[in-house]
Amino acid sequence: KNPFFSELAVGIEDSLYKLGLTPILANTNDDLDRQNQVLRSMLENGVQGIILSPARGTEGRHLDLLPPALPVILAMRRIPGCERPYLGQDNFNGARKAVEHLIALGHTRIAFAACEREDGDHRDRFEAYCSTLEARGLLSPDLIGRIPPHRLDGEKLIRNLMGMPNRPTAVFIAD
Repeated sequence: KNPFFSELAVGIEDSLYKLGLTPILANTNDDLDRQNQVLRSMLENGVQGIILSPARGTEGRHLDLLPPALPVILAMRRIPGCERPYLGQDNFNGARKAVEHLIALGHTRIAFAACEREDGDHRDRFEAYCSTLEARGLLSPDLIGRIPPHRLDGEKLIRNLMGMPNRPTAVFIAD
């Protein structure tokens, strides 16, 4: 469903083939139960390692079934409190730099628009947005918009923001 993950899978597959390894690919559809089933199946089949893009809601305890000696890399989504290596974007610093760029361009009323989901990606981007603007005295709670993950809701939010009497000069979209 997310085209980025197909690009990620192709890159991983190409790299593993160069190392003489054959990848086994599984999709969990962001479902915890399905993820646990896939992980158990991979263990039963004796995989040499796992690159896991954790399903939403995955906690460290969900990975307890994996032997500590099995190489596991978390990709694209961190698990709070999990010590496994992580490979992915730095959402906090990326968002901070984006907001700082908008400020450097002269924007003082910067709105925030993102999906209402509370996962690590969205939380990190929101915290960076708030802390960066707050440090400069520019944070306006009336400019924060959380919406369901649907395109039409995003359009409605932007129309509402642009219809404000003191509308934003820029919008940081964190999705």
